[in-house]
Amino acid sequence: MSKEVSFKESQIIRITLLLLGMGFLASVVPTISLPLFLFNALLALIAGALFYYFWKTTKHQSKRYFSLLSYVMINVLAIYFTIPLLRMYFLTMTFWIGVVMLIIMIVLPYFFSR
Repeated sequence: MSKEVSFKESQIIRITLLLLGMGFLASVVPTISLPLFLFNALLALIAGALFYYFWKTTKHQSKRYFSLLSYVMINVLAIYFTIPLLRMYFLTMTFWIGVVMLIIMIVLPYFFSR
């Protein structure tokens, strides 16, 4: 049986701060970019809002909550980790292959979910 997740156990603030830090690191490789940092920060804040929504709606089902939290976190990290590579290979064949792979990785789970 699933137990209730308290706000402290939900790790919403910790993971949102982690995503903000990773977004900062992704925006300074290979060169510093303020617009990219703002985009990454906005993405982390949207993920934080999703974490709060998931906690409010599924806090009585801990397995479901942590599954949704992990899913959003992995998708955001996938975007963060590909940004530096896409910036280095901008408008080459490698860039377009990377963009297509990223879109497939994010969209494909929606087709196979219930």
